[in-house]
Amino acid sequence: MKVKSSQDGKSISVSVENVTTLGIWLFAGGKEYFLSYIDFPYFNEQTLGSIQDVKLLHGTHLYWPRLDVDLELDNLINPQKYPLKSRNVARAAVEERGKYLEKRAKRAGRAKFKKALKNIANVEPDEAEK
Repeated sequence: MKVKSSQDGKSISVSVENVTTLGIWLFAGGKEYFLSYIDFPYFNEQTLGSIQDVKLLHGTHLYWPRLDVDLELDNLINPQKYPLKSRNVARAAVEERGKYLEKRAKRAGRAKFKKALKNIANVEPDEAEK
């Protein structure tokens, strides 16, 4: 979703370019920003529609009405200057990410194990596991 506004004759737009398992790619004010769920935990586990519903107000103010989230562009440029965030939400985002990575590692490990069994025993992995 792209929103355009005008400030001093310049065209300023905001759009959500991509939503990944790690965070959100946002294009605002002519620059691209990555909003990780660690630094911006209020976006974790939200619907795609609510994340894409962003408005650029006054050229520097980002607002997500469905999430009731307000950020200045400076929050994206210098997140270390704005350390306050909900600890419970941040902790949940970190825990959720850890669970996701653990599942991926288990799946990858299981596939490698089955492949190794097949190569060593020259039998189907299901037969070797019995």
